[in-house]
Amino acid sequence: MRTAVEAAAPQPFGGFPGRPEWVGELICWLAGADNRFVTGQVIFADGGAESALIGDLHWR
Repeated sequence: MRTAVEAAAPQPFGGFPGRPEWVGELICWLAGADNRFVTGQVIFADGGAESALIGDLHWR
């Protein structure tokens, strides 16, 4: 199953699929007081896949 998932959704930079608890940690941080200066941001929890796919095209 892991081989099928990795073939269907390859991770950039030789990475690996993330674990659900890592996303849970991000959610806890976003809901907590430690992020009091983060406002109006889009946070991608995709291991850098969005950046690898779009590259510099986003900023042109």
